[in-house]
Amino acid sequence: MTQTNQEPSGIEDSLTTRELSKLLGLAIGTIQQMYNRGEISGWKTPGGHRRISKASVEQWLSRQNAPKQSLKATQITNVESVNTDPCVLIIEDSTQFQILYSQLTKQSLPQHRTIICGDAYSGLISIGRDNPDIILLDLMLPGIDGFSLLGALKTNQELENRKLIVITQLSNEKLKSHEFLFSGIQVLKKSEAIEKLPQLLRRSSAQK
Repeated sequence: MTQTNQEPSGIEDSLTTRELSKLLGLAIGTIQQMYNRGEISGWKTPGGHRRISKASVEQWLSRQNAPKQSLKATQITNVESVNTDPCVLIIEDSTQFQILYSQLTKQSLPQHRTIICGDAYSGLISIGRDNPDIILLDLMLPGIDGFSLLGALKTNQELENRKLIVITQLSNEKLKSHEFLFSGIQVLKKSEAIEKLPQLLRRSSAQK
């Protein structure tokens, strides 16, 4: 997609990177990378701030086979709303794996909502706001890493009534140095996700 520095007249048909980050549950850095790669389009203000075309986001969602979301500005103010339906929280910064885990979750637990966060900080906010039943956690995250998040969750007893599945590409040697964090937690390699994650999700849900 072509980027431009020219601001169109329909400013209401655009989003800031922060607004889009909240709407999609992705890190702002991820949104910026998507813009730079041309996956979404828009323009820059005279001050150098990105404005993202809502139409290009709709097109991006369509290409991911993701449920189409309304991008009306009024909906952005509702991001903080609380929903008590069962939900699975995916904390993962890779768009590729976000889509994969989301699809596997919807196939395995169609009654659950799926929430995606692209960094640990957003994940912590979602845990407090959305009260997820199951958390899928990557360990290599921008900013606060998954190890730190996992430690914080265990210290604050946030995992007592939740099921957590760690999904990582790290070697067993690297995981061994943090094995004290993984007591009672299922650890899965990303290469095994397609084969093993659906069963783990169903088992975790049944144990609630």
